[in-house]
Amino acid sequence: MSRADFHLLTTWDVPAAPERVWAELMRPQDWPAWWPAVIRADVIDPGEASGVGSRLRFEWKTALPFRMAFDILTTRVEPLALIEGRAS
Repeated sequence: MSRADFHLLTTWDVPAAPERVWAELMRPQDWPAWWPAVIRADVIDPGEASGVGSRLRFEWKTALPFRMAFDILTTRVEPLALIEGRAS
């Protein structure tokens, strides 16, 4: 079976101050508390203070009757603007 590459971009409009939204996004281990699709978010490596180099293991439920598990390595962070990573 061949590997498929996906490039996903998500843009949200959240009615809150950017600093508050950013603070929530920078604590992915807390996402299951407010994001219904995220079942688990375990920190494997916290990385740098900026978040770059952090590695997390996620388990998500989907619209289909199955769950997905994957690791994300954070590769780039632009405060209050962008979090970029690579999933495996």
